[in-house]
Amino acid sequence: MAIINDIYIYIDAAEAVEYAKKKLGKLQGGKARMAVRTAINKTAKEVKKYDERGAKKTFTDKGDLNALKYTSATTGNLQAILRDKGGSVPITHFRWRNGKTVVSALINRNNGYKKMIFNGNKAFYATNLRRGGETVVVRQGAARLPITKVKSLSSPSAHGAPDVWEKDVQAKGEAKFYENLDAEIARILNLL
Repeated sequence: MAIINDIYIYIDAAEAVEYAKKKLGKLQGGKARMAVRTAINKTAKEVKKYDERGAKKTFTDKGDLNALKYTSATTGNLQAILRDKGGSVPITHFRWRNGKTVVSALINRNNGYKKMIFNGNKAFYATNLRRGGETVVVRQGAARLPITKVKSLSSPSAHGAPDVWEKDVQAKGEAKFYENLDAEIARILNLL
């Protein structure tokens, strides 16, 4: 099972182990769980690639969404975990433009540019902030100050987005697992 932000590919490990035992025949010992473990780890690595490619196709970020961390499956725990602990990504890390009256940003390629207006206040481009350099900010109220930086979606929600996950990644991952399992069983049988 590969988990990304509460979205996962479910693979019945017990069923996969039984399938491997049946294919391996006399070599059932620990080889079946090893074959399943290896297939899960290969599949998780491939799912990670599929997800990152899908996120790059869907979102206009400048490389901030590729922070997936990979935890391998073991023979005792047949589950591989992909997690992203990244936070919200600033608007300036996506495609954006500074209009005459308001800043517009293109976060999702499928949705077009959106005007950045929050609580009736228009976002604007600010330079030479004390520690932030150049950024897009918005006023919190009617007063001139305080202002806050405008953030967009978080990196984990981008990886688990339906545009990315449900369209492409989930189906490929489920199909790839059994391909990897058959290849690993064939490899074990050819070694002996």
